Amino acid sequence: RRKIIAKVEKILKDFFERNQLEYNNDVVTKILRNLGILHRDDLFYKIGNDEITPNENIKKIIKGKSQNPFMRYLKLSFGSNNGKNEQPKPVTPQQLTIDRKQTYILRDENGVKNYKVADCCCPIPGDDVLGYVEDDETVVVHKRECPVAMRLKSSFGPRLVSTQWEASESLSFPAKIEIQGIDRIGILNEITRVISNELIIDMRGLTIKANEGVFTGTVNIMVHDTRVVESLCNKLRKIKGVQKVARCKE
Repeated sequence: RRKIIAKVEKILKDFFERNQLEYNNDVVTKILRNLGILHRDDLFYKIGNDEITPNENIKKIIKGKSQNPFMRYLKLSFGSNNGKNEQPKPVTPQQLTIDRKQTYILRDENGVKNYKVADCCCPIPGDDVLGYVEDDETVVVHKRECPVAMRLKSSFGPRLVSTQWEASESLSFPAKIEIQGIDRIGILNEITRVISNELIIDMRGLTIKANEGVFTGTVNIMVHDTRVVESLCNKLRKIKGVQKVARCKE
């Protein structure tokens, strides 16, 4: 682990120097904050394990805009000011388009959302959420208990806005379920039957691993809101051998 961390830090420094980009502790701190990673070494280790992949597009993205959330965070983070803590640009009253004093309704009109979902916590309708208003007045939605949201509340309070999901049965959001239990013949079929046949939930992925009679797995699904997730968890818990079912926090 130490070797990977040391190697990755050197690679990052060389990459920034080669592309004439400034690299310092402030940059790393902001990446940690935006990605919800607590420790510097954890960031480098994730890069070393290819969980996070900065690449040659960084230079281009820093100077422009990107739809990739990680690269968008890099763009915000790598604009250093010689080691001083960089704060978001002050917003004048003339620039404000979102009323911070009113509840912001999260809606989708003809496939166009008026918000972005934070990758660090992936909230869905039914979750208790708040919005962070970026420089361009884009509202990024976080769960209130999200570690990133906690830091935003303490550091950038004026940029937060109360949010509320607009009721809709036409939209679907990704969610992930963790499941554990005692392995036996046929249990996988029962799990998939409950998801796809009984509850008619759109299942996008299923990973199950068994070891010494115990299985663990994750199920990726598309749902309308948290009520669907709760209903699924309750159904899966009734399957013989299933011991634990819970929605993943991230």
